Amino acid sequence: MKKCIIFASHIPNPNKLYVGKESLDKFVESFKGYDIYIGINNSCTEWVELVKKYSDKLNIIYEITPTELLDTSGGAAYQTALRLLKNNNKKYELYWFGHTKGATSNCDIFRNQVFSVFWDKKEIIEKEIFEGGYSLYSPWVGVTTPNYINTTLPLFISGKTNNDVCSFYSFWVHSGEVINKFIKECDTKFFNSNLLTHKRLNGCNTPKNKFIDRYFFERDFPMIYQKICKEPKLLYYKLHTKTPFNKKNINKINF
Repeated sequence: MKKCIIFASHIPNPNKLYVGKESLDKFVESFKGYDIYIGINNSCTEWVELVKKYSDKLNIIYEITPTELLDTSGGAAYQTALRLLKNNNKKYELYWFGHTKGATSNCDIFRNQVFSVFWDKKEIIEKEIFEGGYSLYSPWVGVTTPNYINTTLPLFISGKTNNDVCSFYSFWVHSGEVINKFIKECDTKFFNSNLLTHKRLNGCNTPKNKFIDRYFFERDFPMIYQKICKEPKLLYYKLHTKTPFNKKNINKINF
């Protein structure tokens, strides 16, 4: 059973190398048989060298994001890693998505929490996804401004209408059904243009920003499962909302 990791990285200086190293060490410990696609956003040379070094222990494919595709959040590194995946022409049964949380925000305590409900729970999460037929595991979910995601995702992929459920913090796991179909059917501009230059569709009047924003990969992209899957099912750990919404096919995991 082939599985992979899509990893977005930005290590601005050598003092933050430990942030990326923690993830690489976890991959060596628990994800050694996985292919690991790493996008690197304007990082220090030491980070690139560390990735090369760990390539002796892991199945790493990496690429540095072109300057013209860089955004303001680091999400472009996900775009780079997904472009590598597409160009590699491989399909997997499970896709883990993560990033170098804390490299710029200094939120080391929160990164430890992420590990505790994400990377450290690999066996439980994968068992739940496969046995329960889940399309997405996102540790933290909530809701967006009404209809917001329907102004962004249709720019790149056609399919069913999204509800207002969204993801938080840019860590999630997609089933193979989701990403394999997305890679095959999405508009090629998703891979070769700066995503923040795309104007959103009409249908959501609240946000002032008329263009895709820096939270696209955190909030919007994981929700492609609703557009693609025949029977979309979401697994989560915590809700980040007090707004009531339809919880059909949305289930909580208990660790």
